[in-house]
Amino acid sequence: MASLTPADIPALHHVLMAAINQDPTTQKAAEAELLSVSARPGFCSCLVEILSTPDTDSSCRWMAVLQLKNIVLRHWRSILPGALSADEKAHLRSRMLGLLALEDPKLAVQVAVVISKIARVDYPKAWPDLFQTLLALLSEATSRHTEQRTLLVLHHVLKELASKRLQSDQRAFEAVAALLLGPLASRWSADTTALLALLSNPGGGPAPIYGSWLLGLKCLRRLLAYGFPSDARTLTCSSEVVAALPALLSALRALGLLQRDEAQEGTLKLLKALLHLQELHPWSFWPSCVLLPLLEWCVDWLAGPGRGAAAGAAARLPMLLLHQTLRCPSYRGASAALTLNLSARRQVEQQSSMAAEVRAGLEEFWGAEDRRPRLLRSLVLRYVPLTSEDLEEWAVGPEAFHHALMNVAWEESVRGCAENLALALFEGHRKELAPVAVGLLHAACASPDVLEREAAYRLVAVAAEELHGALDFPAWLHSTLLPEARGANLAAARPSPNPLRRAALLLPGHWLGELKSEDRMALHTTMLCALGRECDMAVRLAALVTLRALVDDWSFEHAEYTPFVASSFEAVGALLQDATELDTQLQAFDYLNTLIDRLREGVVPHAPGLMRLLPAVWSGPGAAPPLLCMQALGTLSRVLCALGLDSPAVHPALLPALHAALDPSADCGVHEDGLQTWLVALRCSPAGSAGAATGERKGAAVPLPLLGGEGRSRHDRALGHTEWRLWVLEATVPQERALVHCQPLVGGRGCHARPVSNVILYI
Repeated sequence: MASLTPADIPALHHVLMAAINQDPTTQKAAEAELLSVSARPGFCSCLVEILSTPDTDSSCRWMAVLQLKNIVLRHWRSILPGALSADEKAHLRSRMLGLLALEDPKLAVQVAVVISKIARVDYPKAWPDLFQTLLALLSEATSRHTEQRTLLVLHHVLKELASKRLQSDQRAFEAVAALLLGPLASRWSADTTALLALLSNPGGGPAPIYGSWLLGLKCLRRLLAYGFPSDARTLTCSSEVVAALPALLSALRALGLLQRDEAQEGTLKLLKALLHLQELHPWSFWPSCVLLPLLEWCVDWLAGPGRGAAAGAAARLPMLLLHQTLRCPSYRGASAALTLNLSARRQVEQQSSMAAEVRAGLEEFWGAEDRRPRLLRSLVLRYVPLTSEDLEEWAVGPEAFHHALMNVAWEESVRGCAENLALALFEGHRKELAPVAVGLLHAACASPDVLEREAAYRLVAVAAEELHGALDFPAWLHSTLLPEARGANLAAARPSPNPLRRAALLLPGHWLGELKSEDRMALHTTMLCALGRECDMAVRLAALVTLRALVDDWSFEHAEYTPFVASSFEAVGALLQDATELDTQLQAFDYLNTLIDRLREGVVPHAPGLMRLLPAVWSGPGAAPPLLCMQALGTLSRVLCALGLDSPAVHPALLPALHAALDPSADCGVHEDGLQTWLVALRCSPAGSAGAATGERKGAAVPLPLLGGEGRSRHDRALGHTEWRLWVLEATVPQERALVHCQPLVGGRGCHARPVSNVILYI
C-alpha cells in the first residue's frame, strides 16, 4: 500500500473539507474516502501537517485533529493492517510536542488528549524522555501562553497515566511523581503568590496567571494522590504529601477571603483537591497539622454570615469534607483498608493507636466553641430549606420535581449533603444534639416561615432514630402533622406548591416504629386522601412513599388495612392514568406489588378491580417501556398466585399481556418475564375442573408464538442464557388436561418438537 507524502496534503485537505460539507451525499463520499485512506502509511503525518498550518481553515484543522485522535485510539497499539510503523510513531511523538503553542483553545485541548493517549501506550518504554522534555519546555517558556499550553499537556498526560492500575504502571507513576513534584510545587507556590497579589487589587481586571495556577494545582493533585502509596493502607505518611498540605491550606485560607470570581472558583478547586487527598492519605493530614485548621475553616465558612443553599457547590464541598472526616474508616480504627502483611497484629495495634490520637483531637475540636450545635443549626436553617429555584421547578413540573429531589445522589445536592452531615454529627452525640433538634422544631413551628418549618420537619424525618425518645411523636402526629397533611392549614384557594404539606406527608414514614394501630389507621386515611386528583403530583407521590412504607413495615396487619384496599387500588389507578414520568409508574406498581405480597389471599375479592389497571399498559398509545412491562407482569403473576385455582377468572386480562410479552415480532425485551408469568398461570390453573370438562374454558387457550425466522432469532437473543424445553403432545390428549392450546410449532432453540397440525402444551 503506497504511503502518503507531503504532495498528498492538498488532496487530503480537500477530502477533510468535503467531510464537513452540509450536503449528505458529499459528506458520505468523503467519509468513505477518509476510511480507505486512513490505512495508508503517512496518513497521520499528513494530518499533523494540516493541523500545524495556521492558515488552514479552523473547521478543517478540527476535523484533522479528530481523525488523528481516532487513529491513535484504534491503531497505535495494534499490529493489524492500518497500524502505524515505529518510524512514523517516533515522528508523530516529536511533531505533536511542537504543536503546544496552538492559539485555538479547543484544538489545544484535543492535541493534549492525543499526546496523553500516546503516552499511555508508549511511556516509559518507547517515550522515556517525555517528562524531561515537558519540564524543559516549561522552564524555557517565554510567555504565559506557552507555559499554560505545556501545563495543559502535562495535566492530561498525568490524568491518563494515573488511571492505570497495574503495579508496574503505578511504580512508573511514582517515579514520575518523584521527578515532577519538586519543580511543579515550586512553580505553583510562586504562581499562588502572584495570583493573590493580582486578586487583592479590587479594581484589577482578569488575572492571566489564573489558568496556569489552576492547571498546576490539577497536576499537583494527581501527583500527590497517586504518586505515593495510600497511607490508609500502609500507615506510613509520605513526607512529600505532608510537606505539600500546608501550602494548599494556606492558599485556601487566602483565596477564601477574596470576592473575585477567580478566587471563588479557586477555593472550590482547592477544596476538591483536599477532599481527594484526604480520601487517599488521611493520616498525612494529622502530622502536617492541617486537619483541625481545615475543619475549622469549613465550619466557619458554613456557619459564617451570608451563607445559604444558594451557595451551591461552594457549600457542598465543605460539607463533604466534614462528612468524610467524621465517617473516615481510618480515623475510626477500621482495618479493612489496610494492606496486611506478616506483622498484621502490629499493624492493627499501630492503627488503633493512631486512630485514638486523632479521635482525641477531633473530640477536643468539636467540643470547643459549641461547634456541633452551631453547625447543626446552620445546616438546618441555611442549607436544608428549599430554594426559590426549587419552588419554581415545583410549580412548573411537580412530578419531575419530586423525582429530581428524591432520586438525586446526596453528594450532588446541597440539601442532601446537609442532611447526611447532620446525621454524621448525631452519631455518638445524641444526648448533646437531640435537644438542639427538638428546639429547632419548636422554634420552626412558632415561626411564620414555611420553608424553615419544612426544613425542621426534614431534620426530624432523617434523624428519626437519633431522636427516638426525645419527641412524643404520636401526640405530635395527631395534633400537628395529620391536620397539615390533610391540608387543613390551606386557604380556600389552595396554594401550589405547598412544601409544608408534602413534608408532613413524608415525615411519618420515618417514625413507623412509634405508631400504634389507631395511629396507622389515621395515617392510611390521610394518605389516601392526599392521593386524590385534587392534589398536585408532588403531594400525591409523597403520600405514595409513606403508604409504601406503611405496607412494607414489619408490624403490618391484614385486618388493619382491609378497609383501605379498594380505595388504594382506585387511587393508584388514577395516579397511573395521570402519570407522565416512568418513575411514577414504577413506584405505583412497586406499591401494588408490595401490597399484594402482604395481603396474599386477602387481595382475591379485589382482583377484578386490580386487573382493570393492567390492560392500559399493553393497549395504551405507544410501546410501554420494558421496565414498566416487567412491573405489570410481576403484578399479574402475584394476582395469579393469590387466586390459585380461581385464576381462570382473570385469563381475559392475562391473554393480551402474554401475547404482547411473547410476540416474536416485537423487540419488547420482556420475553423472559412473559414466560415466567405464563409458567405461573399454568401452575395455578386447575386440572380436570368441572368447567374444563364441559368445555367452558375452551376460549381461554393461549396460542404459542411461532419460533421461526425472525421470531426465533429474537427469542434466541432474549433467552440465550436459559435452557427451556416444550414437550408437545398430539391432539388426542383430553382438552381438560391442558391450559395452553398451541399453534403449529416450527422448531426453536432448546425446543424438541415435530410439526403437527394441532398440539397442546401438557401440564
